[in-house]
Amino acid sequence: MIRGLAGLDRNNEYFIFLKAQDSRHFENLPPNMRRVELPDYSRPMRLAWQHLRAGEQAQRLRLDIWHGTHYTLPHRVSGVRFVATFHDLGVFLHPQFYPAGKRYYFQQTFFHAARIAHGILAVSEVTARDFHRLVSFGKLPQQQGEVQAIASGVNEEFFATVSLAEKKDVRRKYAKDSRYILFVGTAEKRKNLGMLIHAFHRLCQRSQNDYVLLLAGQSGNGSAEVAHAITACSLQNRVKCLGYVAEADLPALYQAADLVVLPSLYEGFGFPALEAMAGGAVTLAANNSAMREMVGHAAMLCENEPEAWAGKMEELLGNQPLRSELISYGRRRAQQFSWRSTAQKLLALYERLHAAKTISVFDLSANGAAKSSRDGATSSKAIPSSPTDVAEAVLRTIAYADLFDYPLRFTEIHDGLLEARVSGVAVSAALQRLQQRGIVAESEGYFFLSDRRRLPEIRRQRSSISRRILEQNRRIIAAIKNFPFVRGLALSGALAFENGKEGDDLDFCLIVDSRRLWTTYLGLVLLTKLLGMRRLVCLNCLIGTKELVWSERDFFVAHQIAFLLPLSGADYFRQFWAENSWTRDHVPQISVERRLAQGRLFAGDECDNQSRRKIVETVLALKPFNLLEKVIFYFYRRRIQRLTQHLQTDSVTANAGQIKLFTNNHRGRLKAKLEARMRPWLAKLTEVTVEVEENYAAS
Repeated sequence: MIRGLAGLDRNNEYFIFLKAQDSRHFENLPPNMRRVELPDYSRPMRLAWQHLRAGEQAQRLRLDIWHGTHYTLPHRVSGVRFVATFHDLGVFLHPQFYPAGKRYYFQQTFFHAARIAHGILAVSEVTARDFHRLVSFGKLPQQQGEVQAIASGVNEEFFATVSLAEKKDVRRKYAKDSRYILFVGTAEKRKNLGMLIHAFHRLCQRSQNDYVLLLAGQSGNGSAEVAHAITACSLQNRVKCLGYVAEADLPALYQAADLVVLPSLYEGFGFPALEAMAGGAVTLAANNSAMREMVGHAAMLCENEPEAWAGKMEELLGNQPLRSELISYGRRRAQQFSWRSTAQKLLALYERLHAAKTISVFDLSANGAAKSSRDGATSSKAIPSSPTDVAEAVLRTIAYADLFDYPLRFTEIHDGLLEARVSGVAVSAALQRLQQRGIVAESEGYFFLSDRRRLPEIRRQRSSISRRILEQNRRIIAAIKNFPFVRGLALSGALAFENGKEGDDLDFCLIVDSRRLWTTYLGLVLLTKLLGMRRLVCLNCLIGTKELVWSERDFFVAHQIAFLLPLSGADYFRQFWAENSWTRDHVPQISVERRLAQGRLFAGDECDNQSRRKIVETVLALKPFNLLEKVIFYFYRRRIQRLTQHLQTDSVTANAGQIKLFTNNHRGRLKAKLEARMRPWLAKLTEVTVEVEENYAAS
């Protein structure tokens, strides 16, 4: 599913929560898809996280949609649209197949998901019908959202033809060179393996053959029944329980089988049948539930009787014309189940759900009043009045990033839109218009000015460099984060965007307890000198907890403040951004919580060694050290003034509550470069949008 979405959608941003050991399945994803690795939890702890803590992640990341791909949805989350995937409803329809504890847990989980989900994805038509039937019986609540049947897909590796050598290898490895009938799945009661073993016993009695029956899959609540059936039929030498089989071996194991069987009493989808059919294996499945829907051919279905199964297996093993027909049919049938098709339907569902939350820039129903942004701030001047204004705002945002060789993702354009507040729909329409006119291009989910085709490659390289720099300097970052009186630490400059180059400095902005601002500054200077890192670590900005308001106010300062990347002290930076809400006039759609979440993914939010730091702070906060603070302030301020007196800039501040040492003021240069960069593209946009503007005015 993720691969299917990756091939279709480069506009939306995705966060994929997964176990660390599963990361290998999600390598080389496009830049709009980010992996979030979960701690190495046990299954109960992972389920507890999904119910109780996942909602916090959803709100920190300001997610629009949370898709629970396996029943579970978070509790106590507002402002998020939920999608729940229902793979089957066996715990309601066949409760006798499940242990009491598991049955109770899943029934409660399903009930919760059905109650709060805005969209319910059923993996088959059968599962969708079962859902509606259970609602009518009162077993599930009346859902608030739509129920849509969206079939899963078959992975591409199962369609590839396996060589004869590979088939021989798996036959030797798993069947000791014997011909075999194959079952793939967990040994659960609903898989009906006891019946299959008795049917295989009858097949062996009917004719002289050397087939073995391979049962591939982990043990389950039906394992005892399997062992009993094998013993009762004296098939210890003919039935082999393989346990878990490596995924890499499955395609060859299917294709080397003389017959693949799926005798389940109930399935919500039936992956093994389709995977086997995709590779050209003759398949026999039970004539019930979703297997009838997936297989779709009468000759490949059988009723639940051992004698009937023995007869069907004998026919499919010996009737060569029928085998050839079913091999050809099976491949065609499996091709109808692609992950791309699944992703197309799923993306349409996401868009329908999100559309209910989106307000178009053209919906100015409140007499043109500004709509609230996602973080609650408003700006009366930030609503464009026409499609051209929206396109110009998008163009200006992309052009400003271009000054730093930095292409933007869709979400980065929307959240970082300069001096405009518009919906995602309007941004998407503006991007489409700019692309149609040859002003903006897109590649791998990145948008950039059309004469800058190498920017995605540059961004990938710089992202790798930035992560390496941060990883190499993790210890000094931790040391600063845990330093006495430091209340919050944020990256600024290029590394805050993962746009660093080889040899770049670490630019930091710190929020420090106002009582010991200058003592902390001196301590950090001495620490970095002692470690030989004074030139690498730039302590450009220390803000006291009682002096959070920034006096210099223009677009360039606003952009720097808005895009700080906090590594600790989330609450302090929330307060800092709130105290400087004027930045919303320039970057009105920036998501504070998304910036906090992005920083937290790298460094975590809480400091270590709290007790040790509190002891040091308690001592240094004593009154005798007030004089030391004043002495350091007096001498260091004079030193800073002496070193910067030749600079004609208002970007250097040294007072009791703030230290700002921005000795290189690039505002004038950046402003001139931005205007020069915009001029030809803006002329092209104005030239080609005259007709659009007239039509808009007429409407």
